[in-house]
Amino acid sequence: MTKTEGFEHFKLNSGKELFYIDDAAVSRNLKERGYKDSEELQCIEHSDLQQGVYEGGLKVWEGASDLCNFIDTYSDEAVCAGKSVLEVGCGAALPTILALQKGAKNAVVQDFNKSVIECFTKDNFGLNNVPMNKCKFYFGDWKNFQEELAGHRFDIIFSSETIYNEQLYERFHGLLDAALKPNGMILIAAKSYYFGVGGSVPSFISFVKDKGKFNPLIVWSSNSTIPRKIIQLTRNNLSDDLFAPSN
Repeated sequence: MTKTEGFEHFKLNSGKELFYIDDAAVSRNLKERGYKDSEELQCIEHSDLQQGVYEGGLKVWEGASDLCNFIDTYSDEAVCAGKSVLEVGCGAALPTILALQKGAKNAVVQDFNKSVIECFTKDNFGLNNVPMNKCKFYFGDWKNFQEELAGHRFDIIFSSETIYNEQLYERFHGLLDAALKPNGMILIAAKSYYFGVGGSVPSFISFVKDKGKFNPLIVWSSNSTIPRKIIQLTRNNLSDDLFAPSN
């Protein structure tokens, strides 16, 4: 990632660049837009996340970068063109921004914190020349968000670094099941293990299999010391390898 005053560049493996505002711009937005004394701003100074207060949305996590590179591997028509997109736990919303650039017809993004949406997420759309009127923005926890969706379903669901806590699997899975169209797909980017907080790719896949709603498939793995994965979920009536990467 390359830094320029006010924003940072993330270069995909293809050479394409995505942009997001930098920490200084985020801090300025938080102060100027009424979040100077917010609990989540205080948490940022001490921790990447605090459950139920701040869920890490002001940081671009590795999983979001992995997901963007994975999406960019395919032709626009194969994944994004004409599709409706949901991103759960969006933060910078770079996967959604990329999907809209690649022809997705509309999108919805959600983050736990209103401050993330108002001071980070929305700014990144303009930086990448993606009209905000193609996207709807929500904040709040997954249970309330599921209720707000009121049965609306999507072709593609993206999520990055959201399976770090096993206690949240039930609520997360419920949202995914409620929000995915019958022939849709979900792509979840995650570290293999989240030390100290309990979640992991194996435990999440086991949970999904026990629920019996989706076919889980690991479609990408990193070669890093702590491996990172991308998990594909599709309905049980679809082929396991529907969106597996080509060799």
